[in-house]
Amino acid sequence: GRAYPSLYGCCANAEYKGKLCTIQAMPREIRAILLHQRIADADAADAYGSFTADLLLKVCPRAREGNSHHKIFEMTEPEAREATLVTIYKHFNILAGGRSAAKRLLLLMLFCSDENFPGAFTKWKKGLTVPEEAELPDSVQLYFSQLLNARELILSRYTDFKDLAQWLNEKDSYFSGKKQKKCEVTAFSHLLGSVEHHLLSDFAVATAGLGHIPEDLIFDGIHIVIPRHSSTAAIDAMAGRVSSDIRDGEGWTRFRVRVKDFDLPAGVPASRRTEADRPAARS
Repeated sequence: GRAYPSLYGCCANAEYKGKLCTIQAMPREIRAILLHQRIADADAADAYGSFTADLLLKVCPRAREGNSHHKIFEMTEPEAREATLVTIYKHFNILAGGRSAAKRLLLLMLFCSDENFPGAFTKWKKGLTVPEEAELPDSVQLYFSQLLNARELILSRYTDFKDLAQWLNEKDSYFSGKKQKKCEVTAFSHLLGSVEHHLLSDFAVATAGLGHIPEDLIFDGIHIVIPRHSSTAAIDAMAGRVSSDIRDGEGWTRFRVRVKDFDLPAGVPASRRTEADRPAARS
């Protein structure tokens, strides 16, 4: 597989007009129409939350014991995470797009320092017309507090990422003239991204060894060609087996690649092809 996205055609975006466009630079609706039925979309389920929990276990093997970090591990369980998302959007009375808004808030917590979070939280609320005085639910506030502590513990072991972040932030501040950012947030972001890319690279190699074609390997996912006489569900089953092998071989407990179809935007006309036609169309 290529460690970069494919080039498919010219881009209408003014910045890239007249140049070849990668599928990642395309609007998601165009990408879905172009790749639907030919390519399956694969990514790591709850990547950053699960990687945080596993990295914490690598640093503190007994981190599961007691209540110091129990919310972090609880949030890696699909049912508990879904319940937290519901708690967030109901607490803030977000009627439309509540689940997506709640996911953005959790992601915000992962990559915000303690001192920057209040401002980021206020901006999140303004974008959703949530009252400015609204506070986090107690359970979510506890999760954020434990996350800050876990992040500090993890980076105490992975000091090379702190050194990288220090250099990146100094360079960014020099060229932008802005105040230098805290290196902990930058370091943690690069650490999680590095883990994700490493595991997805191993996944791509393993799937290729089984005869599949990982057409693109990008930082947060893989595109896999759907073989003739196969389906996305069959590829997802294969992904589950390969994910299990990687977990067993590399000491991760929660890594799981999920495979799904691209979601076609509303209003796209139905295909004239029948299911019997589709294998031939992929050849």
